[in-house]
Parts: sequence; C-alpha cells; structure tokens
Amino acid sequence: MIRVLSPVGETAATALHVPPLPDLEGKTVGFIDNRKTNFDHLVGLLGTTLKMKFGVAQVIHR
Repeated sequence: MIRVLSPVGETAATALHVPPLPDLEGKTVGFIDNRKTNFDHLVGLLGTTLKMKFGVAQVIHR
C-alpha cells in the first residue's frame, strides 16, 4: 500500500473588512508608475477626471 501525502499545508482564511470610503471629496489619490508606455499620460487624464468629477484634492504620481 502506498500512502500519498500532500505538501500543501492548511491556511487559515482571514477576511479584512474595511468599510468603503463614502466619497473621494478632499482626499489624496496616489498612483505608482509601472513603467508602461504612456502611463504618465493616463495618470494625468485620470487625475484631472478625479478632481473634476469626484472632488479629489490632490493626485500623486511616483
């Protein structure tokens, strides 16, 4: 008789329950550059849209 063992251990599932933000008014939003072509242009457009439509105070792009 051959006994097969699994090397995969059991993991305890943990759920993180964080309530969503009610809105983005006055918040700071950050984007991390992934070095993809035209990412800086995309972030510029997203930042402008977030400020105009959702009242974001500041957009940081690094």
